[in-house]
Amino acid sequence: MKQELPIGYYLRKTDNLLTEGIKAIHKEHDIDRTQWQILHSLYRHGRIGKDVLSAILTAFAYLNQLETACLSWLQRNLVHVEDGMLALSEKGEEHHRACLKKQLIFRTKTIQHISKEKYNIKMITLTQMLDNLA
Repeated sequence: MKQELPIGYYLRKTDNLLTEGIKAIHKEHDIDRTQWQILHSLYRHGRIGKDVLSAILTAFAYLNQLETACLSWLQRNLVHVEDGMLALSEKGEEHHRACLKKQLIFRTKTIQHISKEKYNIKMITLTQMLDNLA
C-alpha cells in the first residue's frame, strides 16, 4: 500500500516541476520569467506605458528588474517605443508566439488524463485552502 504524504508535499513537488519546466522553455528562448511577463503583457495589452506595465507586473518583479528587462528587449529589437508607449516589434511577436507555443504544449501535458470535473474540484479545493490561510 502506497503511503499517503501530506498535501504540502504534493503542492511543493508540483510547483517545483512546473517551475522547472517553464524555466527550461524560457532558457531555450534566452529569456527569464520577468522578460516573459513583459513580453506576454505587451502581447495581451498591445501598446502600454512603463507605469501601466509596472502596475500589471508588480507581483512578478521590482521596478529595477522591469527596467533592466525592458532595456534588454529594446536592445534585442523585440520591443520598440511608439509615442512613449512600449509595443512588441514584429520580431517580438514571433518570439512570443514561439515561446507561448511551447508553454501551451507543456501546460497540456501537465493536465493530460485529468477530466475537466476533477480539475475544477482541485481548483476549488486549492482556492478554499488559500482563503482559509489568508
